[in-house]
Amino acid sequence: MVNDKEFRKVIDDDLMKLKFILKSKVATLDDIKKKEQTIIDNIKGLITSVRQIEEALEKEIEKYKRFEKGWQKTYAKRKWAVLGEAIRQEIENFNQEYLKTKDIYDTTSSLSERLSTLRTLLKKMNARNKESKEKELAILQDFKRQKTGDVDTYSL
Repeated sequence: MVNDKEFRKVIDDDLMKLKFILKSKVATLDDIKKKEQTIIDNIKGLITSVRQIEEALEKEIEKYKRFEKGWQKTYAKRKWAVLGEAIRQEIENFNQEYLKTKDIYDTTSSLSERLSTLRTLLKKMNARNKESKEKELAILQDFKRQKTGDVDTYSL
């Protein structure tokens, strides 16, 4: 059987560790929501930028369609390749930042659930301790009454 003091010490240590982990990762879920909103705003800005780039590129395509010489086509192909690579890198960078934020959110959520479970366990332990203390107090009061002679029999 596990000693109550050891069990409580383990729970208290675990609770403190969780508290420090939660503080070191993200203090509240509100911070995560703010970061997510920032990411969403960045995505909206990125989408707007991509649309502007598409419009500019469509204008240049129309311009280069007018030209018939080969070097303009080569120039246009190179320009498209450079722009496509820049957009691809931007999207990859955004994806990496999103995954980092998602991992932090998942870790914080699991730690929050674990902390909630520990709180529930501690509340149950406190309720049991209160019941046992009340029983001990009743026994002591009964013993005191027997000692003072208030009760005729000495049966417990």
